[in-house]
Amino acid sequence: MIYLFDDTSDLYISKYINTLEFTDVLVHVSAVSGREVKLMEPSLRNAEWIFIHKSFKDSEGGPREVYDYVVNDIADYGDEVPLILFSDEDRPEPQIDRDYKNLIEAYKKSVFYSRLSSFLENRRSSGEAKIDLLLYGAGVEVEKVTESGGRILTSNRTKADDDIISLNDFSAADMMYVINSARPNIEMEYATLMQLIEQGRISARTLRRNINGIIESFIVYGTNIHHWE
Repeated sequence: MIYLFDDTSDLYISKYINTLEFTDVLVHVSAVSGREVKLMEPSLRNAEWIFIHKSFKDSEGGPREVYDYVVNDIADYGDEVPLILFSDEDRPEPQIDRDYKNLIEAYKKSVFYSRLSSFLENRRSSGEAKIDLLLYGAGVEVEKVTESGGRILTSNRTKADDDIISLNDFSAADMMYVINSARPNIEMEYATLMQLIEQGRISARTLRRNINGIIESFIVYGTNIHHWE
């Protein structure tokens, strides 16, 4: 599950999203005390991501006990649980911390909420939290899949259809990104594909057909509907 800590008025949030429509993937915490949040520790430590408004206040009116506990003790600045800190004081471009893994230390609240619904819809359908959709919008994934897939195709453009693909014929990072972005509809795991290639069971024809299918699907639909053939 993904946890959202924000005590902003429902009137503001409802301009962008109805969080009640995503209770299968999102827990919206709008009011909680320092004592109560500690009872949530087991669930929070297993969260996929935690999003927290920088001005989130303890519901009992005390100091920033909830914010400090979630950010410092639970998420440990992204080292333990991936974390996004957002505020309307921040810039629209997400600020990714260089020293802490999985910490977006500043992100404008209005931009965050404008992209939250599509991010959660994709999380529901794909089973994965594709954070780039939240940080940069849906267009970035289309662009990155097209670029990565294009490099794979270019590196194999001189091969005959029946030539066998080897692990040296493409960038592993590009292949991982394309296949993982295409899940779950691609019905092919990256590790499984690597095994098939290592065993000499993937031809250039097969590779081209499927990479092209993924790219075309993203361009037309904004997501993948292609199945590995």
